[in-house]
Amino acid sequence: MKKRRTYALLAGLLVSESAHVQEMPDLVADEVVVTTSRFEEKPGDQPIGVTVITAEEIRISGETSLPRLLARQPGVFVRDNSGSPDMQVDLRGFGATGDQNTLVLLDGRRLSEYELTAARWSAIPIESIDRIEIVRGSGAVLYGGGATGGVINVITKGPDRGIKSFNAYAGGGSYNTRDYRVGGQIAGASVGLELNGGHYASDNYRENNRVDQNNFVADLRNFDPDHSLNLKLGYDKQDLRLPGTRTEAELDSDRRGTRTPADFSNRHGGFANLSGKFGLGDGDMELVTDLGYREKKNDFHAAFSGLSLDGSTKVETWSFSPRLKIPHSALGVNNSLVFGVDWEDWDYTSTRTNPASATAQQRNSAVYLQNVATLAPGTTLSLGGRLQRIEFDANDSTAAADGASGEQNRTVSAYEVSARHQFNGAAALYGKYGYSFRVATLDEVYSPGLGAFFIPPSVGFLEPQTSHDAEVGFETQFGPGRYRIAVHYSALKNEIHFDSNAFANVNLPPTDRSGVELESKWTLTTSALLFANYTYADARFRSGVLGGVDVSGNRIPLVPRHMANVGIDWSIGERTRLNAAANYVGSQLYDGDELNTFGSEMPAYWTADLGVFHTIEKWTFGASVKNLFDEEYYTYALATGPPSNFIAYPAPERNFLVSVQYRFGD
Repeated sequence: MKKRRTYALLAGLLVSESAHVQEMPDLVADEVVVTTSRFEEKPGDQPIGVTVITAEEIRISGETSLPRLLARQPGVFVRDNSGSPDMQVDLRGFGATGDQNTLVLLDGRRLSEYELTAARWSAIPIESIDRIEIVRGSGAVLYGGGATGGVINVITKGPDRGIKSFNAYAGGGSYNTRDYRVGGQIAGASVGLELNGGHYASDNYRENNRVDQNNFVADLRNFDPDHSLNLKLGYDKQDLRLPGTRTEAELDSDRRGTRTPADFSNRHGGFANLSGKFGLGDGDMELVTDLGYREKKNDFHAAFSGLSLDGSTKVETWSFSPRLKIPHSALGVNNSLVFGVDWEDWDYTSTRTNPASATAQQRNSAVYLQNVATLAPGTTLSLGGRLQRIEFDANDSTAAADGASGEQNRTVSAYEVSARHQFNGAAALYGKYGYSFRVATLDEVYSPGLGAFFIPPSVGFLEPQTSHDAEVGFETQFGPGRYRIAVHYSALKNEIHFDSNAFANVNLPPTDRSGVELESKWTLTTSALLFANYTYADARFRSGVLGGVDVSGNRIPLVPRHMANVGIDWSIGERTRLNAAANYVGSQLYDGDELNTFGSEMPAYWTADLGVFHTIEKWTFGASVKNLFDEEYYTYALATGPPSNFIAYPAPERNFLVSVQYRFGD
């Protein structure tokens, strides 16, 4: 009842606010391009709300970590539950499985793997990013499973016709941090090449947490608008030491220590994507084809409970995605139909010292349709559907037991209907309703067992997770500000989750996600931009029993109810820029506390970052401080009960970075 009153009050405020909207320029600038339809569009041509973070906004933020940059956006929570720089990004409150319900794409191609791991954010050179598109609560029709929370699409730069440019960056700071980047492009009238790469190394805040990271991306393309080809190549290598968790007592006595001084995870991999774009007919129709390959190999060592585990994994993925965009007219209404086919082959091999040697294959084949109709100037209606066949098999060749292998074949579907209406260029109302799905990853269906405890390897498939998703949003612009409010709700069935009490992956009883997102940006002066946002999130069991206990109405762990961000970008004179941002995260239940009986919550925290940048001709000098007020906090913790109560990954205290950048170009 309280939730309903809150939503009613917000709706009333919207009605009151829209009555004061004046004639203003369009909400979205024409030069911005998004790819939420898997084709380049203006944001106003699509009925769903989309947030675009431009390369300029990334540059002036002074942020060197993509997950931390995303944490400044409403509805986005970033969690460190491994000590890795590839932190978990959670859209709209999915807790421990946030990165499995947030689909991460690189240039429209899946970066999220079919393993229980976070996306490889650190494999993307920051200087190579042209923009980041965030579509909350949508994307299953066009991209498939794992998009219930939304889609984050990182779009990298390509060469521009006739441009020659070069940039170099060097930074250093706390914890023996070194950050080097270099990039540039050279392009003629018909062909261009862009290269970007970087090296990052740091001892990091914790003991045994050193990271060495190298990444590289190359983009070669021609500039024929009717028959263009694009070859994109990438490589990354990361050596990471793993510090493990800290108990409650250790957080007080030695936050930076480690109990796993020998643990590590080293990986390397790459990708190659060949894309073609062709105009058909009189040039109205557009055909795009993508052929992709990606590979990742990981070697690791882990120690726990007196045991030592060594192993390596290798993943290879082939994908092919042709799609066609067909403008057409029906009943006097202009339409744009997108028809596409997705095919993907994922092969996994793992060897471990238990002993266990596993192989797995997942093959996805899908067909989808999405039609956007312009019913009237400023009014669009979108209808879309997807049908996908998933064939998944896993096998442990070292185990003779029947339970060590298995296969699961499922046909799943997704659909979405959405609409948007723009009022006289100054306000827009949109809404959408859809159905999404997620299939369990390999790590959620395969257990390598524990040979020392005579626990054999096993394969246990779970039912696909499904969700009915709804959202209503309003965007407006008046005076110096732009504003957005969105109310969303998702009803999930068979949510896939790790039950720490049963020590097994399970399908949960029915669950709900609901929330409100408020976002605003003000152009205070020609030299100062202020932003602020607030997120309310509520995640609960709708009904059912877990571990023999009725959990109806219980809160789901690791979902903060309240989050907020505020920041300013201020140009002081012509050459100096100040950037400041503060982030607040409210209290949340500890992981493993699905029964809501632990008795305490992870403490709320807030952090502040400050940066100053000064430009002299082609040189930019910078200095920044993260966690300015030296907050001691953690973003992930697991309830264990006595004697340790809980274990957590402590976040860095106050730290500094200085940098210099050189840019040359046309």
